Amino acid sequence: MSILGDFISTIAPLARTVIGSETLSIAGGTVIAGTYNEARHSRDYEDGGFERDAMMDFVVETALFSAAYAGAVADYLGKTATGRGDTWRVSSISKGAFFVTVGLVSTNKSA
Repeated sequence: MSILGDFISTIAPLARTVIGSETLSIAGGTVIAGTYNEARHSRDYEDGGFERDAMMDFVVETALFSAAYAGAVADYLGKTATGRGDTWRVSSISKGAFFVTVGLVSTNKSA
């Protein structure tokens, strides 16, 4: 492991006690613990009406994500996910050396 990797694995558990953690499950799979940012809700104009929209990001340590979701990242795009008591659609996944960010959008958005 690198110096940064050692630092992250030492600090992440401590940070969770301060920040807290919540859970996410993709396509009914393994529940993983991480941190959400604030959900953003809006209403976009659509022909003759409004379309509700929501988005939120979920951040989890790469090792935890990879242990639960071993497939290629692209396999999870467009799948439904459950978090904070709502159903979302996975719109993006940014997988880094230490953290994974899962972008979530309203289920009314196409895959």
